[in-house]
Amino acid sequence: MRLIKHDVNLRRAIFWNIKQGLPRSLTTIKLEDTFVSVYSKDNPQLLFAMSGYFAED
Repeated sequence: MRLIKHDVNLRRAIFWNIKQGLPRSLTTIKLEDTFVSVYSKDNPQLLFAMSGYFAED
């Protein structure tokens, strides 16, 4: 699987959205611990892993 620029940007957007929705006093999420890939014409897989949660299609 190739890492494509729009996949990296999507990972950052999802990470920021989830991080903003969680109380800082309860949890800490680091960008280095996340991986996101999406289904597209360039990358025909769906993968998502963050903080121990993993989904694959």
